[in-house]
Amino acid sequence: MVKTMTAAAAIPHFYLVEELNLNALVKLRNNLKETFTGQGLKLTFLPFMIKALSAALVKYPLVNSTFNENASQILCRGRVLSYN
Repeated sequence: MVKTMTAAAAIPHFYLVEELNLNALVKLRNNLKETFTGQGLKLTFLPFMIKALSAALVKYPLVNSTFNENASQILCRGRVLSYN
């Protein structure tokens, strides 16, 4: 466990804190909620978050990468496809 925790401490991390006004998203979800409930489905905020994060990874692919310390290079992970 100590070995794993020590290795994890060597990995570069970054933190981002943003304050967002999601009133429009809450209103959209509430409007769509009845349609989904009528189909026996529960509409959560997760699909909206996945779409937003996917769009962010398309715009900023470097965020979806790792650093290979032995080779001193950044390895970009799989490409995120954009569906509009």
